[in-house]
Amino acid sequence: MLATMRNPRGTRRPDRPAGAEVRRTIHLSDVRRARQLIGGVDHEAIADFFAGLADPTRLRILHVLLQQEMCTSDLATTLGIAEPLVSQHLRVLRSLDLVDSRRAGRLVYYSARGREVGRVVGLALRLHTGEGGAGDLGRPMAAGRSSRGA
Repeated sequence: MLATMRNPRGTRRPDRPAGAEVRRTIHLSDVRRARQLIGGVDHEAIADFFAGLADPTRLRILHVLLQQEMCTSDLATTLGIAEPLVSQHLRVLRSLDLVDSRRAGRLVYYSARGREVGRVVGLALRLHTGEGGAGDLGRPMAAGRSSRGA
């Protein structure tokens, strides 16, 4: 006879011993193929990448840096936030290898690293806006240059 207990909704279900897992495999070859697919991938690192882009301010910073390199002061002015906050967001983006930096005297200029990041952000923008052309976000421009020529 199988012991039963009530769940919070009042319906009855079989009681399982602690730690017992019920696994039912219908298509063993599909399970093996799926395990091979996910076996060699560092999903934690990919989740960290998306977590880095999950903050709207970091996404705005990266969006700008995909088009042109900028110093912290100019990023703060562009975004309307304090420089220390920009620096904190840049630290996160640097730790994820999403931005590069170069020193020019007392200033540090930041730019997005790699065209692949631009493709991911561009795709996200296109998916969200439903527009086909978010521009080529994979080509940072030199310091002091913008797409408007100003």
